[in-house]
Amino acid sequence: MTQQMRNQINVQDLKPDQLASVKDQLSQELTILVPLTWSLYVPGKMNDTSRVMLDVGTGYLIDQPASTAKKLLNQKALLLSVNLDQFQSTIETKQENLSLENELIQIKLNSSNNSNK
Repeated sequence: MTQQMRNQINVQDLKPDQLASVKDQLSQELTILVPLTWSLYVPGKMNDTSRVMLDVGTGYLIDQPASTAKKLLNQKALLLSVNLDQFQSTIETKQENLSLENELIQIKLNSSNNSNK
């Protein structure tokens, strides 16, 4: 039996309080990417997973409880989804208008060619 297999724990054999302890320990060991610049990230670890720094735009960070930050990010994702749907609708309308204008130009060119013959 290898060392790794001996160190494995069957989670089904653990009691609820032990599972909670393992969960806390694992959440403390989460590796994250910490932004140093807009394009450079380095690996890091969170000491306190109950609070996070949330980027609210233009380089401003706010300290928030993780649950509040999650709600804010979900709201932002919903807003982006709505904006994306509106943008998609605008693009489709513009494409339809462009297609109609191209058809009109083609009709006018054909009629001018026919009249010149």
